[in-house]
Amino acid sequence: MAKNQRSLFRGKVIVCRESIEEVNSDCFINFSCPNILSGTESFKRIHDLAGPELAHECEKFLHIFPTSSRVTSSFLATNFKFIVHTVVPNPLDFTRLIDMKKVYICIRNSLELAVEEGAKTIAFPCHFPGLSPRVACELILRIFTVWIHRCKYSDELTEIKITCDFEPIFHQFVQSARSLYEEANTIGHKFVPAFAQQHAAYIHNRTKMDRPRRNRLRRLYEFPPPDAPQVRLELSAKLAPTILVLDDEHGMKRQYRLTNRSRDGRKLYFRCSRCDTLIKKDGHQFGIRAKLIVEDGHIVSERFPQHHPLCVPKPLEEVLVQQVDRTSRREVKDGYLLPQDAYRKALDRMRFEARQLGMAVEECFPDWPKLRQQYCRIRKQAVRERMQRNWEMMVMMHGGERMIDEDYDGQEQYYDGADFSYGRQLQQKHRMPPDIDMDVDVEDDGDGNLR
Repeated sequence: MAKNQRSLFRGKVIVCRESIEEVNSDCFINFSCPNILSGTESFKRIHDLAGPELAHECEKFLHIFPTSSRVTSSFLATNFKFIVHTVVPNPLDFTRLIDMKKVYICIRNSLELAVEEGAKTIAFPCHFPGLSPRVACELILRIFTVWIHRCKYSDELTEIKITCDFEPIFHQFVQSARSLYEEANTIGHKFVPAFAQQHAAYIHNRTKMDRPRRNRLRRLYEFPPPDAPQVRLELSAKLAPTILVLDDEHGMKRQYRLTNRSRDGRKLYFRCSRCDTLIKKDGHQFGIRAKLIVEDGHIVSERFPQHHPLCVPKPLEEVLVQQVDRTSRREVKDGYLLPQDAYRKALDRMRFEARQLGMAVEECFPDWPKLRQQYCRIRKQAVRERMQRNWEMMVMMHGGERMIDEDYDGQEQYYDGADFSYGRQLQQKHRMPPDIDMDVDVEDDGDGNLR
């Protein structure tokens, strides 16, 4: 098993199909918004379980600031030893970096306070105030990755149980975890949100007055030099984040594909895709191939390497249209948007880029009739793969018993004419999805719950 697969969550995160009333842990994390006496569905359920004494106890902390955490007894909620309450800022706007930091701080403070109070196991709600379930799933898992790798308190923790008693949210967490592992396997490193990257920092003339009151609040940051070029990966033709797009000396765009990485994942190695194609065509007549090395997100090799004589850079409009189209295809493939909705979103983004760049780039984007068949084909293939995985999961859970799900029947009718049916599927060999061996251990606990 790959090293980064083991270390992504370090075996501490479990997604389970248990309700708040059923799960047993030392601590429950209760998010409230806009104050400590109000919140979402999980807030109401933990208060109903603990009884009115919990609300009376929380009244003592009515004026605490957002992102702050407090501890109370669990009262009648005997499946927990205590409850950690955290106030979430309201509203949250993810177009602002500060709001993403606030979400990170809320979860970090909750986990660290629970560990300080002696918790070895933590029950975590599947909902987060102000976030849709789809956004919350991936963001919560990413923040767990950051906290587990960056915080010393995580060594004292045995497990974090994400309680999902709703089937769609459970599968959304599993799918998000699979996507994170796919991304980690592709770009290699301990990937974290940009707002949460933490390293050693230089501290000058630090006095006692400057020190934080609690050690757990100490966070050290190291910022790269101002002139260090920042890089990001774009989607390839296979819709994987493996393409590096950079400007050349004349302001045109060059595309480099990921070819290798170092063992620790810090260094990524790239080659110019066009140079590789030309070298294969001319039979290695010209052996010039542009290469780049990226370490910790910054280019450490020559910024403008020499390219094949026939390698021509691409204009900004062509690269922009390509990436917007691939982003839409990825959203269709992941099931986030329907084909036509993804196309509308792509048009909106092209109009936005046109206003930002002062260029008529939206006119370069293909019309819907030209893309309709391709987007629908991606959608059908993705639905088939999900149905295949779900069917195989049911076969494993129920000992081969044939079960027909109404949702699957509806999807088959929707894609009438597609060469797919349960009868033909049962006659084929079951192809299991890649063995990801997720640390979000998905296993059967004997009662039909996937853990």
